Amino acid sequence: MIRSFRTATAVVAVLGAGLLGVTACTEDSSTTTVTPTTSQTLIDNSIEPGTLDQIAAAVTGQNLALTGRRDATDELCGSAGCSAAVAFDQLTLLKFPSTGRAQIYAGKQEQSYQVLDLVIVFPDTMSAEERTKYSEAIRIAVR
Repeated sequence: MIRSFRTATAVVAVLGAGLLGVTACTEDSSTTTVTPTTSQTLIDNSIEPGTLDQIAAAVTGQNLALTGRRDATDELCGSAGCSAAVAFDQLTLLKFPSTGRAQIYAGKQEQSYQVLDLVIVFPDTMSAEERTKYSEAIRIAVR
């Protein structure tokens, strides 16, 4: 098994080197100008310009209750790494500075849903059916 893996690896390496050599030796008749840049442009799929309150309003506009609103930024964002958080009796909305940070946080939460840079954390007492309703409403709200 190891011998066939080594053989396969060697074949792939030889073929890759051959393709690289052929590609490097061919001339392209079109002229391409490459302009070097000193900075990189990063694409961040953040939810803008919607605020957490606008998202909450869109959810309630879909006939789902969000009661007991309180700003949870100071309480949650220091440890979670979010930039803003709003808690309701039914769920907590957390906005992160990037999609990657949101994904990392959501992966550590058992009852959560992520949309781009937004994570929704549900209480353990909420049924799966209710979580699905709120998740769908938030997905609709941010598109």
